[in-house]
Amino acid sequence: ARDYLGSRYRLGAEGPRVFDCSGFIYRVFSDVGELPRVGGLRLKAAGYMRWFTSRGMFTRKVAEAERGDLVIWDNGEHIGIYLGNGKAISALVNPWGITVHSLNTIHRKVTHFLHVNWRHGDGDGPDRPDRPDKPDKPDRPDRPDPDPDPDPDGDGDGNGDGDGNGN
Repeated sequence: ARDYLGSRYRLGAEGPRVFDCSGFIYRVFSDVGELPRVGGLRLKAAGYMRWFTSRGMFTRKVAEAERGDLVIWDNGEHIGIYLGNGKAISALVNPWGITVHSLNTIHRKVTHFLHVNWRHGDGDGPDRPDRPDKPDKPDRPDRPDPDPDPDPDGDGDGNGDGDGNGN
């Protein structure tokens, strides 16, 4: 994520030189082969929030957040990556772009921390706990595993019933 520090902001962009907040999340997890940990798709901030909260993988308490979790402001208006110690990295409007900032720097309220499941074997990337871009996290047995396939029946609606209508 820090490789993109200083990159510019543009709504709808997902890199490699310009980003919006959710495009930054998508690019970072895609770069390291870990998209399954965040739903496997390019979503808006509210979409990532829905994906994690529907699986019970979130908290509203900063004391329960861990480095590498995602941070949501204003119920899906903005998203970033929690770095610990009250800091996050996210794509802010220009002139800032991708920057490290405190949770309270932007004038929005933190509403969720989305627990990224960093257990070995859950993503597509190599399982190397010494990777500097992959936080070393212990197992979280109290948190459910994310659905490894966001559209298990392949019909495009993601609900697994095979009819493709989203209901």
